[in-house]
Amino acid sequence: DLFFFLPASVKETRLRLTPQTLQLGSAYVDAQSETQRFVEIIELPVDSVVVPILRLDNRLQTNTNMTFEPLSSLTGLFAFSQGRELAPTGYLVQGQAARQLINSQRSTIAGLDLGWVTGQNLTMNWTWRPVVANWLNPLASFDSRYRFNRGASFVTEQRGDTVLTGDFDNARNVRASVGFNLPVFLRSTFGSPRSAGVGALYNFFDRFDIFNVTWTGTLSSNFERQTANPTLGYEMGLGGFESHRIQSGDTASRVTDSEAMSLSSGFRFPFGIGLNVDYGTNDLLIWTQISQSRNRSTQWPAFNLNWSRIPLPPAISRWVSAFGMRAGYNLRKTRSDIFSADQTRISETKSIPVSVNIAFTTEWSANYTLNLSDEERFDPTGTTIGKNTNHAFQLNGRLRPLTSQGSFQHPIRISLRLAQDNQEQCRSLGNPFLEGSVLPEAQASCEPFTDLRIRRIDLTVGTDLPPFVLGLQGSWRDTQSRIGQLAGNTQLEIILFGQFLIETGEIR
Repeated sequence: DLFFFLPASVKETRLRLTPQTLQLGSAYVDAQSETQRFVEIIELPVDSVVVPILRLDNRLQTNTNMTFEPLSSLTGLFAFSQGRELAPTGYLVQGQAARQLINSQRSTIAGLDLGWVTGQNLTMNWTWRPVVANWLNPLASFDSRYRFNRGASFVTEQRGDTVLTGDFDNARNVRASVGFNLPVFLRSTFGSPRSAGVGALYNFFDRFDIFNVTWTGTLSSNFERQTANPTLGYEMGLGGFESHRIQSGDTASRVTDSEAMSLSSGFRFPFGIGLNVDYGTNDLLIWTQISQSRNRSTQWPAFNLNWSRIPLPPAISRWVSAFGMRAGYNLRKTRSDIFSADQTRISETKSIPVSVNIAFTTEWSANYTLNLSDEERFDPTGTTIGKNTNHAFQLNGRLRPLTSQGSFQHPIRISLRLAQDNQEQCRSLGNPFLEGSVLPEAQASCEPFTDLRIRRIDLTVGTDLPPFVLGLQGSWRDTQSRIGQLAGNTQLEIILFGQFLIETGEIR
């Protein structure tokens, strides 16, 4: 191991340049098979002239894995694998030009034929977790994945010349985040409170959760059937948008560039009430040789209020052991621009989820969820307005066994779920982006095209009858449309299921 110790002003810090672990592996395959095809199922004299079809499988696979820890806060991973084709060139391709092309890709060491590269994979990861303070938790990571693939079938004719193409792609992900703990920061910076007023203020700040900020950048591209030789920087995930779009004069089939940021925190109210608040943005650019588009979305406001254990009066606590509820609000706005077609699409979605959970002192529990969502979508041809209301009630529990002995001494498990989903959509024609367009008028002339009511009942009953597990599942689904021809259907399905545990042994 090779270490470099930093100056004494940096306490207990050293730089390690050699790998922490190193793994090398290889696999060699040399297989041969022959296949003969005959016209008749009986042996004939002409069978002696049947030429067998030869199949060779001669490959060499090498793998290298290394882990690094230059600093106690910095770790790295490097994984490389390569596949090489060892079969004779004459077996792989036909034609003098194709054979010369494959032979030019082959390599030897001391007269030993190492074949030619048909596949490569390179994976890298670096993670940095510096120790700054007990109230600050930063993190940065870099991930890259490169893949390359080709074979004898990739030999093709381009512009009157015989060339060898290949498929390769790279995906890079850079992430940086920091967590800020306000209560710990105050105590570490200003010390313990010295008065009742400051103590009350500290108690208020103690209710804040860790404030997290995360930024993520992703860049990926793929090249299909190209003659380009990717650079080392591309294989390692370095460079910007242009270097991922063009390699050795060849243009990528697709490039994706995205950037996202999120912020989250929370506050703990008295009586066990918790509030979580989130904010997020995402910007996605998709480039192809045919079109280019950009999608941007913002999630704000987005909060969730949770009261997991609501205090219950003694009269109710005899029957209910736990009662909780959750409610939230989420607003998401998106904008999509297709540059080549000069098209813009905008959507805005509001959702309000509500749930209630009850645990009884018996072996029963109940859950009710309500999800309300409204959506508005705008495109150059018109406006679409949608509403969705979803109710669901679920009851789970067990019935006492019929007897304390015998086959029916196990309880009966029951699960019942009732759900109803109402979907409404309407559309008004006209470009909402033109100057002078008035949205309320468009909503007033909105023509409905979807009005569905979907109801469902699911029941599962099961019990243990050693050595069997038996049960029944029933499902009823009713879908009705309330516009147009009022189409609908109703389905009922009943299933008997069982698990049979049969011991094996000698049959006499």
